[in-house]
Amino acid sequence: MRISHISDTHGSIPGIMNCDVIVHTGDMFPNSYFSTIKFTSKEIEFQIEWLEKNIKDFKEVIQNRDFLFVLGNHDFVDDKTVEAIFKKNKIKAKSLHEEIVTYKGYNFYGFPYIPEIGRAHV
Repeated sequence: MRISHISDTHGSIPGIMNCDVIVHTGDMFPNSYFSTIKFTSKEIEFQIEWLEKNIKDFKEVIQNRDFLFVLGNHDFVDDKTVEAIFKKNKIKAKSLHEEIVTYKGYNFYGFPYIPEIGRAHV
């Protein structure tokens, strides 16, 4: 099985090499001005609109392959909402958010949390 693993695309949709499955592990969406001021509901709206506007580009890149994903700390949209938008557009997507997904005999698990970054004490 050939896996194309990508992450931290922040709104770009990269070309994908020949593979069986695409796995995106966080920070899929771009951020707007609202993310800098912690206005989360506006950021969620921004990211949903961005996905719907760019879904054809995702479909062109993903083609008929499976797309497994976990969202990152810059992604504010609910994973089930993202999965539903992909599926509505006939993209075979599956969220890995805190779930073991078996794909062709291999287990994938999406760990959506990042540890707190330690600070140096002076």
